[in-house]
Amino acid sequence: MVVMQRLAVLLIVLVGGLKAHVSLTYPKADYPQYDFLHNVGTKDPCGIPLNSSTVPTTLRADSEVTITFRVGYVTTGGIKVELLDTDGNVLHDLTARDPENNGGFVSPPQCGDTSWTVTLPAGFACKRCVLRLVHQALEFTGPPGADYLFRSCATVTVTKLKGKRLLRCGTPVCSGHGKCGKKSCRCKSPWYGPFCQYKDGCRSHADCGSHGRCISLDSCSASVPQHQCFCQKGWFGPNCSQKSPLRTAAFKKSQYSSHVRASENLDIWTKVDKGKNELEVAIEFRGENTWIGIGLRPNNINETCRATAPGLYDKETDDEETLTEPEDENDHRDDDDDDDDEDDDDEETPTEPEDEDGEGENN
Repeated sequence: MVVMQRLAVLLIVLVGGLKAHVSLTYPKADYPQYDFLHNVGTKDPCGIPLNSSTVPTTLRADSEVTITFRVGYVTTGGIKVELLDTDGNVLHDLTARDPENNGGFVSPPQCGDTSWTVTLPAGFACKRCVLRLVHQALEFTGPPGADYLFRSCATVTVTKLKGKRLLRCGTPVCSGHGKCGKKSCRCKSPWYGPFCQYKDGCRSHADCGSHGRCISLDSCSASVPQHQCFCQKGWFGPNCSQKSPLRTAAFKKSQYSSHVRASENLDIWTKVDKGKNELEVAIEFRGENTWIGIGLRPNNINETCRATAPGLYDKETDDEETLTEPEDENDHRDDDDDDDDEDDDDEETPTEPEDEDGEGENN
């Protein structure tokens, strides 16, 4: 939500992903994709339980893989990329031999969305192992004898097989968001990337309906999304399809039942429409060239937000709950493209390749 000068914003639906510190975008972080999983408040190795229902991303041994991730808050320090077994033991530190390595960590540009290329070890294979991104935050106090670290984990399978189809389209094939052609993946809009692994906010003005424009965010080269719908005044929501009564910064504050002065520059008004089962929030922000983020906190979580993984566990308890990622309704849309360039490659693309020499072993 971009805010310029004085702006009032109406929020009807307050649902969305968390964007705070670090989260893998490829391979995709295991669900739920929380990105404030630090080693002070959540458990090793990943801050959330490993999810046995996750479909692993298949990577090929002895190949370069570009890891992409979102950094929503710039912190002091670097990152490291590791392969773990399901017990959390480190099998390989993929950034250890990087020429940029400094004290075990490398330092990519921190510009919101960024990437780092690693080389998977030759002759190595594992089934359902874990790729973990570790991000330092040296300005904060970590646990005794350790740095303050954020972690994000993705379930992966590393195979020694070298099928052409695997190299072109990955496994799951085109991340489940496209078809494998003779040269590369053919992605369904709004998905893009070598393996259709990234979801854009929009790909053309038509995606934003008659009340918005598709604008390039023009941030980092690995930015996710690269484009986003910017709506006309009085319109909001997916594809700018929902009409708002707010068209200017002026609104009737007396119509709202609750008011909070959150800061010197920020006022928040709320009211509940029980007939529509909606919470309506109006934000008035007095500032320039910045943005506003808003979220909901469950009543059973206190104001310290100590449980940074709501519904799962914090560091003080052993209670765990495995959550299943909801299906994206866009994944089931019909693909009207013809199949003329479908690949007839007979080479098998394994979804769960067997480890010939033992799971997680370095050959």
